[in-house]
Amino acid sequence: MGPVGTTEGSPGLQPRAEPARRPLVKRHHGIVRFAHWANALLLVGMIASGLQIYTAFPHFGPRGGPYYPNPWDGKPFPQGIRLGGWLAGGLNWHFALAWPFVLTGLVYLLYLVFSGEWRSLLFRPGDVPRAVQMQLYYLRLRKEHPPQGKHNALQKAAYSFIFVLGVLAVFLVPNLIGVSVVQQRADYDKVTSALQYARKAAVARRRYTCVVLSASAATLTIDPNPPESTATPFGGTCPFATALPLPAQDSACSSTNQTCTKTIALSGTPSSFQFDPLGRASTTVTAGSPMREATNAASTVAPARRRGV
Repeated sequence: MGPVGTTEGSPGLQPRAEPARRPLVKRHHGIVRFAHWANALLLVGMIASGLQIYTAFPHFGPRGGPYYPNPWDGKPFPQGIRLGGWLAGGLNWHFALAWPFVLTGLVYLLYLVFSGEWRSLLFRPGDVPRAVQMQLYYLRLRKEHPPQGKHNALQKAAYSFIFVLGVLAVFLVPNLIGVSVVQQRADYDKVTSALQYARKAAVARRRYTCVVLSASAATLTIDPNPPESTATPFGGTCPFATALPLPAQDSACSSTNQTCTKTIALSGTPSSFQFDPLGRASTTVTAGSPMREATNAASTVAPARRRGV
């Protein structure tokens, strides 16, 4: 008798057939694989650094409340899934990872354009029935997998519609919420940054600094002499003769020591105030909305908090 699995001496036994192997097919170019995997890893890092940034203020909503509903409100995420260690570290990692994330995305888009691969991703009217059948298959309402090419109809719809949504986000959203609202927020951030810079410059240089508010600009100056030898008492004459240039000039202003606004008035009472080398403001500034928070955020800060700015 021959070995099991042969026909020798046992006509009823047939050799076991080896399953046919499907030939390997190269579905995606190396550039596509690289861009997708690189963005996946970078996105994980951005999520981890974003959780670190969230931990610095674990709420959604304006400072001081009311806060929006949030299942993680006031609950910091575990240290093991955060990246950066503290707020500044999280921000640094987040922006450091964001740039290569954008660049790899651009590499992928350029490949689609120059290779003509975008044609296989374009969702056409004829793909609608195929998309319906594919959705039925995913819902287990259809047994057989619908025929497809390199990408199924739902994948092509996702690639095509995400581009449409991106265009709408750039051109339509600002019109829905109002361009003035976007510009107003930009003006608010500029003024807040300028006031905080004036306060930190007073601490770092051991000088009095001065902020003068006009209708459309905040002007920064600095006392050239240290407090022990200056003739100007704290809260006295302002502005000083020496300009305090901002780290980067505001393109809306002609002077390097000014920040200018287009949509909000900067007038306050009083119209000028100083910071001393301990970071204290000479007075509390009362400003009209929406500048109230911007001016008070920088001008009414206790000396004990100067390191946290």
